[in-house]
Amino acid sequence: EINADFKGDIYGGGSGGDVFGKISIALTAGCAAADKFIYAGGTGDVNTAAGTGDAITVTIDSPAYGSAYNIVLGTRNGSGAGGNSTVYGDIRLNLIRNGAEIYAMVAPAIEGQFGPQVSIGILADAIKEIGFTGMYEVSLGADLVSASESQEWAEAYQEGKKMTTSCCPAFVNMIKKHFPTLLSNMSTTVSPMAATAKLVRAIHPGAITVFIGPCIAKKGEVLDSITQGNADYALTFDELNAMFRAREINLSSFGGHMQQGSVYGKNFAIAGGVTASVIQAMEEKGIDTEKINVLGCNGAAECKKALMMLKAGRLPADFIEGMACVGGCVNGPGSVLTGRQAQQNRAKQIATADKREIYENLRSYEEYPVEMHR
Repeated sequence: EINADFKGDIYGGGSGGDVFGKISIALTAGCAAADKFIYAGGTGDVNTAAGTGDAITVTIDSPAYGSAYNIVLGTRNGSGAGGNSTVYGDIRLNLIRNGAEIYAMVAPAIEGQFGPQVSIGILADAIKEIGFTGMYEVSLGADLVSASESQEWAEAYQEGKKMTTSCCPAFVNMIKKHFPTLLSNMSTTVSPMAATAKLVRAIHPGAITVFIGPCIAKKGEVLDSITQGNADYALTFDELNAMFRAREINLSSFGGHMQQGSVYGKNFAIAGGVTASVIQAMEEKGIDTEKINVLGCNGAAECKKALMMLKAGRLPADFIEGMACVGGCVNGPGSVLTGRQAQQNRAKQIATADKREIYENLRSYEEYPVEMHR
């Protein structure tokens, strides 16, 4: 148990060797740490004694833990003995909220996931019912991204520099791992998830932010950039659905209306949607986009081909929109529903949204400063 500030990382199981049995780390309300890591299994492998019912329990009892700690149930990868953890038995993470505000941030792809009649307003009420303080639409963060990236595109076009988008974490990872020489061509604008998390914290200082979307790669983005103001946690729509079922939440019993993002921001979820939104933002600022050539990459194979062409200096387009999932985020692996039914449900929901423009929408949030670049 730690009752005061600490300067280094915490290793619940020590600095090496295997860890057996039950591990418990308790951080009390007086404990504060900036950008530190808690490794429940130390740097060795974690074996919770399969069949015995023992568990690793990390208990956080601190209002500020969401922005301070990155909790890893396992080992510190790449460090110490057994860099890759082997975990047996039941592992539980208990987060005790002590006055903390926890906000869900739902990805634009959520519309249509739970049926044609389940609106954003209904989801906001249902998400509060399972324990969140409130909910924000990441389509609002997408509007912020559109405004920021439109400025980057305009400058790059003037300079004759080719550029890629940076919204899809799987596409970003492809560039980092396989085309590192192209990192200078990647937009420096943060993702819509990161933009929304920053905005939520500007509105609600000290809030904990939980992204909920269809993307598995977002979990990696959170871990990679947790010290840079990104979301504190990431869940999938499947996991949200499991929470609804566990709490026996009947979505048809809720009502209400809510819209925080423009239709352009909402359409970040589909292939071509980022391009359409950035072009819209440019046109709202009076920038001529008639001659701008954007290559939309629909799926990982097309992304790889486009990046190879860019690396070889043979890409005719000015910009690349990279979407690792065919069809866009709406077909992400963490979705509850995909295919034609999901598309039909989504179309009905999007049709009810008003036609606010991007900068018109963002004027409501001008008082909250958000750093939009990495």
